[in-house]
Amino acid sequence: MKGVQMSKAIFTSAWVVWGSLLALLTVGCTSSDETAESESLVLIESDYYESGRLKPHSYHKSSIGYPDFRLTERRWMGEFPQHCDGLVGEEAYACAEQIFWHVFQFDLDGRAAAHDTMGELIARLDAEQSLEPELLAVLYWRRAQLGTALITEQELVTNGDYTNETLISYGPGLTLDMQKGMALAPGNDRIETWLITNQLFASVLFGGDVTEMAEDLVALYDEDPGFVVASAGPPLIAMPLSSGWPQRIAQMYLDFDESIVKASCDGECFAPGPLFAKYTREGADYTMAEIMARVGDREKTKYYLERSLSHDTADVWPHRDYPERALNNLDSFIGKFEARGQDEPVFDLMDINGKHACLVCHNPK
Repeated sequence: MKGVQMSKAIFTSAWVVWGSLLALLTVGCTSSDETAESESLVLIESDYYESGRLKPHSYHKSSIGYPDFRLTERRWMGEFPQHCDGLVGEEAYACAEQIFWHVFQFDLDGRAAAHDTMGELIARLDAEQSLEPELLAVLYWRRAQLGTALITEQELVTNGDYTNETLISYGPGLTLDMQKGMALAPGNDRIETWLITNQLFASVLFGGDVTEMAEDLVALYDEDPGFVVASAGPPLIAMPLSSGWPQRIAQMYLDFDESIVKASCDGECFAPGPLFAKYTREGADYTMAEIMARVGDREKTKYYLERSLSHDTADVWPHRDYPERALNNLDSFIGKFEARGQDEPVFDLMDINGKHACLVCHNPK
């Protein structure tokens, strides 16, 4: 884990792990009957596995029950006490998951309060040692994800203000949360991917060398291709063209896309996303389009923009105006990247690195 060690200055400056990598790109070839609506307000975790859409990870094993993320209205299970008071073990874990997903998708204004609540809950569970380390690690990661969302979607960090109050409040903490998560669950590749990505971006912002960290990210690809592609892509694609990373990441995305299309799914291997990322296909295709635009491939940019609008849920995708605007002025969509030349980064130009970076896939509407 060579890329995980960085200087104190970088840790205290670190601030964002890209929201679009939250898309949790999940590849599956499910049939339509497997995605049928359920009348149940709560799904047992095994239902996700049986659908074929969620890769079972060791930290997804609570039998307590989770909300049905296919519902589109704001909802709260109502089965847990406020702030998870008095809960221990897997009940506390399930309660924390409910808090996270509720504010992550539905109640954006409640994210800051939920971040504080999760911090208090995590501190209690850690002190009591009432939760398995690998599950506690995920809660640290969840709080880091909330910190990321607070910075990227609550604050327009792409406006060039890297010293705003939200950045100072949440940036260092989200890195420390992921470090604690890794210490508790060193085999959790997804937390490691987020941690390295966060450190990589902080290093780019403040003039560090990202070569080793970037290679560490790419080395994790075989462990979880879809997730690592989504993680490595947004920060590395925005680096200067002269670094070679945008071209390399663009090819990685193309190879990944080709591999799932070849999986005999007639081009629909991005099955309807996990219940908590229902626009995975649309968001992934728009990400592909931005990546292709970044490297100046007009034909593929147009292809992925059009494909993002072709899925059966695209008509109700809240962010369909992104590809529609791009298709209406393809020259401008590509040209803004070309204008930066070979030696300048383009972090501030990319939708997948800023406002709505998370909700482009996770919007529940």
